[in-house]
Amino acid sequence: MKYFPTSKDAIEFLETNPKLCIELSEPASESQLQDWRLELLTQSCLTAGGKSQELEPRLPRIGGWLIFMATGITLSPLLNLYHIGLLITAAIQANWDAIFSLGAMSVASVLFEFAIQIYMLIFSVVLAIAFFEKLSNYPRLFIIYVVSLFSLGIVGALIAAELPGITPELLSQAVAFPIYIFILGLIWIPYLLRSKRVKNTFVASWDGT
Repeated sequence: MKYFPTSKDAIEFLETNPKLCIELSEPASESQLQDWRLELLTQSCLTAGGKSQELEPRLPRIGGWLIFMATGITLSPLLNLYHIGLLITAAIQANWDAIFSLGAMSVASVLFEFAIQIYMLIFSVVLAIAFFEKLSNYPRLFIIYVVSLFSLGIVGALIAAELPGITPELLSQAVAFPIYIFILGLIWIPYLLRSKRVKNTFVASWDGT
């Protein structure tokens, strides 16, 4: 059933209450219909159960290159949980006396690895929420995440380089991490900053408005 104003009083009521829809007994004149049809569509009103409801705008679907980002955002927390599990298993089986005997740098390396994996897990969950809720600050959060991981990766590589008896293979793995993060940022950060799809997709706010 359509609702349109049919009198001056009704029009004045809607002017002071633009978010409300009114059921009227008679159809409006053609000129009133033309004036108010656009207004009612703009206000996006529905009538249900005798009460009017305002339509919520639909956010754009995730598409294009964002589908590849969505895959990485989804897998990231799972991979972090897997790596944390490996670290816990290694810590249980490790000879801590031998680790402490190697010096403070060895202990710092182990603790740093735990800390960075927990940080990545927490931040990746926050990123996933921001991404799939299409929050407007997602691009900024992603950039912060990449820059922080790059910085932490450099610190980790420097710590690894100071470890006594570290193998070339382990050292190359430590050096490869910040390089990988740098390439990741080189690909995605310009896209997030310049893409029209990104600007049109991530428009929601934390409070749902």
